[in-house]
Amino acid sequence: MSFRFRTVWFAFRALFLMATTLALTACGGGGGSSAAAPTSSTSSTSSTGPTIATYVTGEHPWGIAIDASGNVWVANYGNGTGATGTTTGDSNIMEFSSSGTLLNTYIAGSEPGAMAIDGSGNVWVPNWGNGIAGSAAGNSNIMELNSSGVKLGTDIAGVHPDFITIDGSGDAWVANWGATGTSVAGTASGDSNIMKFSPTGANLGTYTAGVHPTSIAIDSTGNVWVVNNGNGTPGTATGDSNIMELSSSGTLLNTDVAGAYPVMIAIDGAGNMWVVNFGNGTPGTATGDSNVMEFSSSGTLLNTYVAGAYPYWLAIDGSGNVWVVDNGNDTPGTATGDSNVMELSPSGTVLHTYIAGALPYAIAIDGSGNVWVPNWGNGTPGTASLESNLTEIMNSATGVLTPLVNQPK
Repeated sequence: MSFRFRTVWFAFRALFLMATTLALTACGGGGGSSAAAPTSSTSSTSSTGPTIATYVTGEHPWGIAIDASGNVWVANYGNGTGATGTTTGDSNIMEFSSSGTLLNTYIAGSEPGAMAIDGSGNVWVPNWGNGIAGSAAGNSNIMELNSSGVKLGTDIAGVHPDFITIDGSGDAWVANWGATGTSVAGTASGDSNIMKFSPTGANLGTYTAGVHPTSIAIDSTGNVWVVNNGNGTPGTATGDSNIMELSSSGTLLNTDVAGAYPVMIAIDGAGNMWVVNFGNGTPGTATGDSNVMEFSSSGTLLNTYVAGAYPYWLAIDGSGNVWVVDNGNDTPGTATGDSNVMELSPSGTVLHTYIAGALPYAIAIDGSGNVWVPNWGNGTPGTASLESNLTEIMNSATGVLTPLVNQPK
């Protein structure tokens, strides 16, 4: 078993993460510890591919964002206890230089996730937390750090905020997963919903989307597209797996059917939307399969493409190529079912498959075309294949403008 989507979309997140770590440990890796993390890095060059470097992070990295200087910010979920700090096992944020040197480690909140960086260089961090919306230690909230890692403020979001993005006006949009196991779509405490914050952290509104929203993208007109993980059944009914389009004021405009357990959405230069469906682990185009879907700017399904097993995140480079991270079977490799990174052309053809680490969780592309992937791993920070670390696939993509304000650029 691996990663949170592979059960019944994890009724209890903590139990699942514990099982994932134990499974990877059984494969030959170690568990987390309180010892100081290694600081080394490794790199390799294939005769047929780019140089791939690996850098040591904290325990269970998964959120990633790149700032205007090309520095790479990584959110370390930690060991699942929710403790915040700068020692191994703690929940924290690390900043790396564009060459992979660790610059600093900052304290954010409990179990931080998918970060975003605004046009002023401030870093917005959603903290999954304990499911209590509040500003106390361990709570579910949003923290804003400046470019030096100094905390500017803590904003109360909903229950288990899971994703954040910044629009062209500098407003932050947050997807709140809601209460685990029993969440419904609504605006009450514990519900699955979307919140909008001003650049100063003022709550501008709470909007109803679907059940268990996991990501948000904003198109060129300012409309907000929300991926709802749902119950795994593709459809438009309440609770189904789908994508919703909201206006900039939060009004529901449309609901479109996605695949099984859609997770991440990104918009390309033509305005088309790309969605990864975590699915059942079988790469294919049948209902329930793991795949990637392309939608028009109006929400019409254009095509379904086969990627790897359990795709979880994607990014679009400056040439319109689509980069997909596949959680896979926890084994880094290029075989069907493995944990890897796939590059698709704008027409959905698989161009390359790259080996990252165990359970690659997210992906970001910098201005030089380097591809950065945090690997959840077994919880032991290190550069071995099953450990928790950060992979850089060097000079393999076409660069994009960072940070991804009003994404994508």
